[in-house]
Amino acid sequence: MFFDNLLANFAIELTNQKDEVVDETFIKNTLYGKDSPILKLNLFPLPRKIYDTPIDEYAFLFKSDWDLNKKVYKDICEKLRFHLFRELINEYKPDVIICLG
Repeated sequence: MFFDNLLANFAIELTNQKDEVVDETFIKNTLYGKDSPILKLNLFPLPRKIYDTPIDEYAFLFKSDWDLNKKVYKDICEKLRFHLFRELINEYKPDVIICLG
């Protein structure tokens, strides 16, 4: 919930909704709602505690024999996720896009 509150306050500043109150309703409807002016995207969705550690532990997710290094993972995300992001942006036409990852 802490992260949602932090992100909600950040979104309020970006969208000039200064009179909004951050509560569960705001988080559910404005931050994550279907008709929200805000689109939150996770660019690189695998959790990483330490950025410089290997990511081989996730290789099984891609059903591949690749050496899953950061460049390969980045290339996979760009190929598969960025196209999806363009579709979501075209469909929902958000006022603000927040990318994490």
